[in-house]
Parts: sequence; structure tokens; C-alpha cells
Amino acid sequence: MGLFSAFLASKAKQLVGIELSSEACDDFTNNLDDFENMSLYEAPLEDVLCSIKFNPDVIVVDPSREGLGRKTVDGISSQGASHLIYVSCDPATLARDAKRLASRGYTLVKIALFDKFPQTFHIESISYWVNT
Repeated sequence: MGLFSAFLASKAKQLVGIELSSEACDDFTNNLDDFENMSLYEAPLEDVLCSIKFNPDVIVVDPSREGLGRKTVDGISSQGASHLIYVSCDPATLARDAKRLASRGYTLVKIALFDKFPQTFHIESISYWVNT
């Protein structure tokens, strides 16, 4: 839908969105139509991340419960972004991906937890990483 992009677009020189869902891409296009600094790719992140020619300062990811996975974490680290914002809905996959991010030079600076579903095991989090 471009939820995060809507807040970042006016502050970014260039904003690249990568989304798997065609419905979300349609919403992204409609919601961010006024911005000229946008590019949108409809594909799995791991399939296009390394083929896009750009040097991001910040990468924001919000994966499904499956997390990022090995190929995506490797792609993120190859981009060399100095900052990473990771929105997670599963602590287990975040822990798995965090271990790989740390081995690729990222350091966890801060994490905020959100109990959006009280009395369940579901925990949302936003973590902030820097590439050291």
C-alpha cells in the first residue's frame, strides 16, 4: 500500500518500493501518485534487490511471518545501506534474521515491541540497525 513510503517519500531523494502483492502495488501507485521520486517493483524482494542499481542510505523492510530469509538478508547487506528498519511480526524469524544481519556487519541499536494482540503470543516489533 505504500504505508511507510507515504511518510518517507517527501524526505527521500529517491524511494524504491518492492512489493509482492499486485493489490498492494495498485494501492501504492494510487496513494503515492503525486511523487516523482518513486520506483515500484512488483516481485519478491529477494528476486530483485540485487538487480536494482541504487545506493540506499536506509532500507525499510516489513516481511511476512516467514521473515526475510537468507537470500534477502544477503541482498540487503550487499546494498550497503547504513541504516535498516526491520518491522517484524514474528520474534522467532526476527531472531533468525538478526543473527545473519549481525554476521553481515549490522548492529542492533534499538528495538521497540508492540503487543497489538493482547493475551496471544503475537508480538510486533520495529528494530533499528546500523551497518558498522
